[in-house]
Amino acid sequence: MFAGGSVLFGFALLATDSGMVAALIQRRDRVEEAANTVLVATALGGFLFGLLALACAPLIGLIFHSSEVTSVAAAMSGMVFVRTLGSVPNALLQREFSFLRRLAVEPIQVVVFGAVSIVAAVVGLGVWSLVLGQYVGAVVDVALCWFFIKWRPNLRLASFHMWRELVRYGRYLLISGV
Repeated sequence: MFAGGSVLFGFALLATDSGMVAALIQRRDRVEEAANTVLVATALGGFLFGLLALACAPLIGLIFHSSEVTSVAAAMSGMVFVRTLGSVPNALLQREFSFLRRLAVEPIQVVVFGAVSIVAAVVGLGVWSLVLGQYVGAVVDVALCWFFIKWRPNLRLASFHMWRELVRYGRYLLISGV
């Protein structure tokens, strides 16, 4: 049920990123402008692709012949937006070769996901324990990434010109990922 309900989440997240995160990581100049542009673009894309995933949830339910898969797919559509909120801080940590991300953020997120999912399953939430675990783990991941970076957004620096540069670089990564 969970795998069927999550199928759109992976595709939507891939399309939302569209290679811009990789473009930000490799960027040598105008990093501040690029980071703000990626933040705006991925958040907007995450919101729009989340809505698209929500609209497609009934189709996924029909494919799996299950109304519960429809509900899980609808619930998981919001994860697209939540995950995009951590794209820029995560990319900036990667740019800095920050070991905090590997030694703290990822393990804590995994432990939180597991703990929440197990407790929720024991309480009897079934497949919803995994959905809840995903959301709580994602929120912890995003919060920790933002906590560990020094950068703070200045959305006035975001630009359409920078977006085009980043997409130009990232489109091949998007195609390769798809």
